[in-house]
Amino acid sequence: MKALEDENCNMVGLQGLGGTGKTLMALKVSENLEGSHFSKVIFLVVSKPPDFKNIQREIVRQLDLKSKDEKEEELLEGIWSQITSMEEKLLIILDDMWEEFDLKKKLGIPSISQHKDCSVLITTCNINICQNMGCQKIIQLEKLNEEDALNLFHANASMNNSNISKKLV
Repeated sequence: MKALEDENCNMVGLQGLGGTGKTLMALKVSENLEGSHFSKVIFLVVSKPPDFKNIQREIVRQLDLKSKDEKEEELLEGIWSQITSMEEKLLIILDDMWEEFDLKKKLGIPSISQHKDCSVLITTCNINICQNMGCQKIIQLEKLNEEDALNLFHANASMNNSNISKKLV
């Protein structure tokens, strides 16, 4: 959240192995920052392979744009125009990215040099995606060590005093 609140950081990557909590963390960031630091947050699941048409339609829906059956170029221009004309701050979360792509050419999202009030958070398993997409800050989630994993298990399973937990240690 601190990286996204930094006025000089508009592109943040959240990288970690599958199951480390990237999506959950991105959702929490969305909940905490929408309405306070960002006027609007758009959460998009990119996945593999990316369905750019579907993602574009979701951006249009979340931006409340009126769209007819436009050609892709017109749709992308409409998204770009809407975002760059916004006077409030916008956060776009691209969850579960498996490949890098040009945000403007594929989704109509302006670059940080084109619109300082639009920030992007990427979640991915691959650090190269964060680097190649131009993330100014990359946060790497590490897997838990055995002790922390066991403590987390205990906290969620309420088995702090059981024989099973002693056997696991």
